[in-house]
Amino acid sequence: IPKHWLELASMTRTWAAAFCQVTTLSADAILAVLERGDARRKPERFAQSVHISCQSLIIDSAEQTQILGLWQRLVQETAKVSLPETASGLSGQDIKAMIRAEQLRRIEATCDRN
Repeated sequence: IPKHWLELASMTRTWAAAFCQVTTLSADAILAVLERGDARRKPERFAQSVHISCQSLIIDSAEQTQILGLWQRLVQETAKVSLPETASGLSGQDIKAMIRAEQLRRIEATCDRN
């Protein structure tokens, strides 16, 4: 079995419920799924896993489309976050915290929770 398929199967098994419940997850939980699912480095595999999960657990095709679109926007918005200009002179942990805060803000905005 190709490694890609094994990774896809493992990811889908691990995250299927979270993928399908994205509208009820906290911003922290969404960011954890994006990070642990390696959505930034492997967006195609992430999208495939979300798609398989939705097809398996959600009957309504309109709801599937809505969830797939939301995850796609979440991946795009969190990937846009870069090192802030104000970060010069800060420690690595401070920079990481700034980036995380901006990612969480974008997740909240994308999920329209403001």
